[in-house]
Amino acid sequence: AEGYAADLRLRLLLVVVLGEGGEEQRALALARKTAARMQEHGYRLYLAATELYIAYLADRCGQEDTAALRSGWERLESDGLDFVPMLPPAVLADVARAALRLEIAPKTVGRVLSHQIPEQAVPLLQELLDDPTPAVRAHAARLIGDMGAASAYSALRGLTKDKNAAVRAAAEDALGRLVYRPPYVLRVRTLGAFAIWRGDQEVRDRDWRSSKARQLFQLLLTERGRALPRDWVLDTLWPEMEPEAAANNLRVTINRLSKALEPDRPEGAPPAYLIQQGDTYSLNSASDIQIDAVDFAAAAEEGRRAEQAGRRQEAIASYRRAIELHGRPFPPENPYEGWTVVERERLAMLFNETAVRLGALVLAEGKAHETIGLAWRVIEQDRTHEDAYRLLMRAHAALGERNTALRLYARCVAVLKEELGVSPLPETTALYHALREMQ
Repeated sequence: AEGYAADLRLRLLLVVVLGEGGEEQRALALARKTAARMQEHGYRLYLAATELYIAYLADRCGQEDTAALRSGWERLESDGLDFVPMLPPAVLADVARAALRLEIAPKTVGRVLSHQIPEQAVPLLQELLDDPTPAVRAHAARLIGDMGAASAYSALRGLTKDKNAAVRAAAEDALGRLVYRPPYVLRVRTLGAFAIWRGDQEVRDRDWRSSKARQLFQLLLTERGRALPRDWVLDTLWPEMEPEAAANNLRVTINRLSKALEPDRPEGAPPAYLIQQGDTYSLNSASDIQIDAVDFAAAAEEGRRAEQAGRRQEAIASYRRAIELHGRPFPPENPYEGWTVVERERLAMLFNETAVRLGALVLAEGKAHETIGLAWRVIEQDRTHEDAYRLLMRAHAALGERNTALRLYARCVAVLKEELGVSPLPETTALYHALREMQ
């Protein structure tokens, strides 16, 4: 039986070779004989493929065999199959198009298209959105929705104005199921020179087309997690401009920002990274955006939890990862803009705390030089940070550099008096006296 089945499969292969070689009449005659034998022996999958090829060949020969077309697709439907063996992609597309125009097993046709020829499936279905028969247009819209083909967004939007109510409903349903996701992660560097990458491709200055598009994105990043009122955005970016002119600028700027972030987004598809709800704007927290400031804060928090749990090495590793992620202050391009102050100060304080915690941990392991480097990075950001001065003093003392440690105390006293008009904390003074008494 297996040998006979193999023989029938070879016959189907020969049919396809003849048909694709230009001998349609010979192929059609052999295909019908092969189908009869497959029917006799119950080889349903290959029988369905043979029947579909018969329908294709009959059409090529100026005949019509709707019965074979219907039988092939309905056989696949009844058996729950979504694969047609041996048929060339162009043939499969042709018999799928013919079946959809006759409303034959549309769901099965859609599954076969999406599984076997996904590259051709959406263009084929978009072609059918213009079919004169409303039911065909509706089926095509539903199948596009099933495939989640965002590239058809614009065409489906057009169908929402179709004269036929069923077509309009199918288009609306399909649009609700389309989700455009860029094929890359948007990577953002805010700690240091501001930069964005679409995957591995950096967004260049020319991609923004205006500094305001770049600044709007920085504003949304800074206020991530919040929906920003339109009037607040206008007052922040165009404080001296008339409301109508500022509103027009905002529309243009949003369009430029969307183009910079998603240059290949299908026309009409909603932005993946920006959300506009009513008169508010925000970043889409569910989208694939990797922000170094977020990763930095997460690593610092992981280190803090590990340290509290007594997992010293895990804490050191997390703290080091956080320090590595932190470049320069956030964001370096707009240091004096009011909307950057809170986030910049939050990240600066978190960096200082993380660096001091890491410095203390590695000093306990005898890594005084690493501690000194960390403490100076803190003092570069905050000249009055006493924890960093005490860390420096202890590190130099550990290296046997007592005089350097004492000079650092004197520097700390002078800076605190100059900047804040205060004296050092008792623990700083106590450390100084302890170092003075060292032999």
